[in-house]
Amino acid sequence: MEIVIDVNHNELRLYRLGKNGIRINTADREFKADITQKIQIYQDIVFVNPRIGGKLLSFCLDTGAESNVLNSASPKKVISTVSITRRSGLVGAGRPQAEALYGSLNDFMLGDQQIPQMQAIITNLEDMSAAYGFTIDGMLGFDFFEKGEICINLVKQEIKICFHKTQKS
Repeated sequence: MEIVIDVNHNELRLYRLGKNGIRINTADREFKADITQKIQIYQDIVFVNPRIGGKLLSFCLDTGAESNVLNSASPKKVISTVSITRRSGLVGAGRPQAEALYGSLNDFMLGDQQIPQMQAIITNLEDMSAAYGFTIDGMLGFDFFEKGEICINLVKQEIKICFHKTQKS
């Protein structure tokens, strides 16, 4: 299957694919991507590999997450690229409450393209990594999905992003 997620228009579109990863119905409009990148699927979880501060990281896609999350245990070179905007207590699965920092990921790259204004929570993801059975450096949630249409091709194992274009007045 190929999945197109467009949270701005409340749409989820599914397309049947042939063994080659091409849509079976040729009447379906082609997805025009600004970025195409390989994904990894581990235990039914989709992972992408963004680059922050020159470091290649492993982020899972989480359509149920409100915010993007960066692991506070990330290398200093990664954390140093974040502009912290505020601090807060975070309640979630696992620990009763933990400190979370909110900030902007200033150097978030997918492929060779920088994605600007990526807001994120910086907190410890040790429990999440243990639950997944795989060390994760972050999660991409609603703040990522609202950037445009996201297309995930499970046969080709790739993600494509078509950013919403802003109109100049």
